[in-house]
Amino acid sequence: MAIYTRTRVVRLRIPIATAGALAALMPAGCNAAETSGFTASGSTATVTTSAITFSYPADWSRTAWDSRGSFTYMVAAVSNRTLKSPCVVSLMYSSCGAPVATLEPATLLVEWWENGFPSWNFADQPGVAFKLDGLDAKMQDPADMSQVCKQIGADSAIQVLIDRGTANYFAFQACFKGPGIEAERSEAQAILHSAHFKR
Repeated sequence: MAIYTRTRVVRLRIPIATAGALAALMPAGCNAAETSGFTASGSTATVTTSAITFSYPADWSRTAWDSRGSFTYMVAAVSNRTLKSPCVVSLMYSSCGAPVATLEPATLLVEWWENGFPSWNFADQPGVAFKLDGLDAKMQDPADMSQVCKQIGADSAIQVLIDRGTANYFAFQACFKGPGIEAERSEAQAILHSAHFKR
């Protein structure tokens, strides 16, 4: 089941996030270029939200949606390339999409999502089952490219769905653009397994 397409614009009908919340979600290291990353440098930064904490290479770029949609919310996106602000804000609503139009060569884009749909059932989802920070998870490797990392020029992708109960779940998506996909996959796995979830 598709949980997100890159070209879909979500129109929100809730107030724009407060200045403090926006400050917490401002991109870090917006001028970051390709780096050796997590697994080589060991220098990390941490994203902490109300529901999830994870680490990523400190000199990477970071962004996020600035407010929540009805069913889906990008907690954070991180990449070894510069990310754009994914949201356009007006006085009446915020429209959010992907943090990059097209992946450059040798790019890894990782996104963390909080999702919830009334009919969603973890047992019905494809993938290899495992535990992530004590929660039930399923990995799709490779992910269905018609549903994940769509229309941004990715060569391949991984998706992990993490059950939160009552039709709610986290989604981890890693989009790879070669050359260097094996190194990118190692980085993505390190980011994935750094995650801790609030109970």
